[in-house]
Formats: sequence, structure tokens, C-alpha cells
Amino acid sequence: MEARDADGAFYPLEQRIARWPRCSPDTLIEHVQRDLLAYADGALRDDAAILAVRRTAAVGATS
Repeated sequence: MEARDADGAFYPLEQRIARWPRCSPDTLIEHVQRDLLAYADGALRDDAAILAVRRTAAVGATS
């Protein structure tokens, strides 16, 4: 993401998503959307896209 705050700093996606390590993909997207808008003072100046997936063990995989 390339959203910036009032000082021009880019949105620190990796640090921010670390706040919600156990969320479902849908919930994570909701958190990021709210946080991103707050970071960018309520308005994005460009488009934004996010995709969240849940990693699961492969069928038949052993640990």
C-alpha cells in the first residue's frame, strides 16, 4: 500500500498487520481498512486493494 500520513510517511503495513495475528481474513481486512483510513486522515488519494488468505496444512501432510 502506498497511503501516506500527514507527514508523507508511507503506511507501515507489515508492522500494522502484526497487531492482529490471529484474525480471520475478513476481520483482518476490516482492521486494516479502518487503520489505513485513520492513518491517512480519513481519505485515500489513490485506489487501494488488499487480499487476505488463511494458510492451512495441505491434505495428507505430516508434521
